[in-house]
Amino acid sequence: GAYAREIMNAWDVAAAGASENTNAITFTTATASWGTVTHFMILDHLTNIAASDCLIWGTVDPTRLIGIDDVAEYAAGALDITLA
Repeated sequence: GAYAREIMNAWDVAAAGASENTNAITFTTATASWGTVTHFMILDHLTNIAASDCLIWGTVDPTRLIGIDDVAEYAAGALDITLA
């Protein structure tokens, strides 16, 4: 389906334990259905799949259905990270 992880290494300066993506995150065009996106992960590696590479994960609200020829994009500020 042409899915590939995207590099996002631009985050706003954290304030009160919170940050968000500084730039838009745009994935490649889906060549098959990717299904419904319900969660995201921040990993320390672009291609490794070990559980130890996951730094942060969270839910996507609202969820998004990605079908054939769709482009998944999250605008700047769309992913909020809060550490409690």
